[in-house]
Amino acid sequence: MLYLILIVAFSLRILPRILLPKAIGDDGYSYFSDAQLIRDHKQRMPEFYNKTLFKSKFGYAHYYSKLLSLFPKKFEIIVEMIVSPLADTLIVLVSFLFFKDVMEYSHLQIEEYYYLLFAAVLTLLPAYLKNDTGPRAYQGSARVIGQLFFLLIVLMFHKYISSNNFIFLMLASFVGSLMFPMSAFGSQAFIFTGIFIGLVLPSYYLVVVLSAVFLFLISFGKAIQRFEGRFGHYNWYFKFYQKATLYKWKYLSNPISDYFTQIKFWLKLLVTFKWRSLLIYFNICYNPIHLLVTSFFFFVSAFFFFNSDNGVLNFLSTVVLSVLLVYLLTMLKPLLFLGEAYRYLEYGVVPGLILFFIQFNNYKWFLPFILIWMLIAIVRYIYYVIEFLRNNKSSNDNYPFYQEFFLRINPLIEGNVYGSVYFRTKAAYFGTFNYFGNRGFMNLNYLSLDDNYLAFGNYPAPSGDFIALIRRFDLKYWLTTKNDLDDYLIHTKEYGDLLSVLELVDTDERLDIFLYKIKES
Repeated sequence: MLYLILIVAFSLRILPRILLPKAIGDDGYSYFSDAQLIRDHKQRMPEFYNKTLFKSKFGYAHYYSKLLSLFPKKFEIIVEMIVSPLADTLIVLVSFLFFKDVMEYSHLQIEEYYYLLFAAVLTLLPAYLKNDTGPRAYQGSARVIGQLFFLLIVLMFHKYISSNNFIFLMLASFVGSLMFPMSAFGSQAFIFTGIFIGLVLPSYYLVVVLSAVFLFLISFGKAIQRFEGRFGHYNWYFKFYQKATLYKWKYLSNPISDYFTQIKFWLKLLVTFKWRSLLIYFNICYNPIHLLVTSFFFFVSAFFFFNSDNGVLNFLSTVVLSVLLVYLLTMLKPLLFLGEAYRYLEYGVVPGLILFFIQFNNYKWFLPFILIWMLIAIVRYIYYVIEFLRNNKSSNDNYPFYQEFFLRINPLIEGNVYGSVYFRTKAAYFGTFNYFGNRGFMNLNYLSLDDNYLAFGNYPAPSGDFIALIRRFDLKYWLTTKNDLDDYLIHTKEYGDLLSVLELVDTDERLDIFLYKIKES
């Protein structure tokens, strides 16, 4: 039965990409271009990115890009399709074994079928299957591999606690060392949750420290350059990006007020019998409080086991509560630069669900609750797939058109190209020219704060002072869609007529994309 659950887990996640094999996300194109850059450097990591106007250090999830680079370019889309489904399926398998080991160590009894139900719940969990603000279940991402590594770290530390065998602590540290270069967000979750876990279990600090030591050794000291790039990126995020962008998104900057607004809207839909719209808006809401309540409610079980005499259950509850603390902290305005708060919750799913099953499995309502929960999860999955197909059909269908368009314009371009940040990864993948856009680790040492506001002042559009923009970055071409150009023209009115300095070079109406040459600067 477990094998069947694992097959279902993989199938649910690969199905949308079988239907839309070229529904590659923005991050996907970035990983592909990074992989090609590694191939071009004969499987060595370059120091900086290429084909970008803004100097930035290479190294964002570079082990994942390295993994892609090991396969011939013609197979990279297939590899990208299966990475996240395979990592998620391994999470289900490891979690199943983890649950059994915790029960055996704790000398707790549970009906055997609950282990399979546990795996089935993880397979269908909306927290794993929902459409996201970034790639997860249905598109290749280092994010899911990072969650698998985090789970392995927690599992190894559990084995260390239960056996007092130092080898398991070393294994946890080794996996932690791989986390840093594999997943930027995963390494953040590892470090920030580790701060709080270590307050309860100080030996966990040793895992974090040894992870850094192992990383330094296996990278022959080159990891320092990657850390330099990452900390520079945090500085850029804190001083520029979150103020220019994240503060404008109410669901991030003021989630409580935003959630009350959402609830009022949903009640209005409910009383006016617009139930289909209610279902849609309920499922696409990214408010971090909403996601905690609807997708991670089982974390409540952690409070029952904190300071437990059972060392393993105390550890698992500490992990979950540490995840919750990081989630709460990263909802604070000054810490928005550390990433979407709700994503940290995903790292507490497995220990939280184990504790949920342990705490409540003896209640009569538990089995019916699990079955109803799974039924609702199946309905939500169907909705998620329909939404994914609808939102990504054009991306899939337009892949050959982008390929054709960039092949056509590459020989025409001589000089720097401005374009929307939404084209930056496609330009890096399909293009051969220096493109305007943030890639990898941005750094205020390479692009000053003033230049950032000039380049991204109306993010994703630049400052309205297009003349200063053109001169500062020596722009020769302007690549845009009609909608992006119309939106940007609103910001340029007080600075002059942008259209008067643009001369159409090429266009593709299928993509709504236009390449202009800048006549003067």
